Amino acid sequence: LVPPGKRRNKNYYIIGRLDGKKIEGSTRTSLYADAKVELDNFKKLHEKTKGKSIMSYAMAAERYKSSKKLSERDILWHDKISALIGHKPVFDIVRDDIVRVASLVYPKAKASTKNRAIITPASAVLQYAAENEWRTPIKIKRFPEQSVKPRFLSPEDEKKLLNAVKDDNAKYLMLLWQINQGDRITDIAQVTWDQIDLDKKL
Repeated sequence: LVPPGKRRNKNYYIIGRLDGKKIEGSTRTSLYADAKVELDNFKKLHEKTKGKSIMSYAMAAERYKSSKKLSERDILWHDKISALIGHKPVFDIVRDDIVRVASLVYPKAKASTKNRAIITPASAVLQYAAENEWRTPIKIKRFPEQSVKPRFLSPEDEKKLLNAVKDDNAKYLMLLWQINQGDRITDIAQVTWDQIDLDKKL
């Protein structure tokens, strides 16, 4: 372990050889005790993966998707992430990688969008990878969101909106659904008839 400051590094740095191969990288911590844990975890992971094919992020994401019943929107989010960092070994992924993806895919989006479309799906894949021992557990910190006071449409505004789309049945029904249920348009668009019970009004 190379201490902070020796190589213009702010954190402890791992440098050396394992099985004849040079290894180096940041422990992402300036505390010796935490850096020692990172080094031990790295050695354990190296032993587990020695002689085996390394699981990439894209491979882990594909296995995660096949193990879950995801919506088309969720799959699209996962594919966007994999397109940018899918080549990296899943045990090498850190928060900076996920933040970079969010900045590239949604450069002007709100923190809530980045959290929903990038942080949440990426965290799910990394947790799945940890459960399968392809990497050590990691928690990806979410982007801080500003609290927004809820705003509600007045009955007059609701009537104006519905009147504006009254000639388009699809838009009228979707808007009526939104007003009554508060669901997102993307969620409403993916609803199928087998999810609706007209008798119970569900």
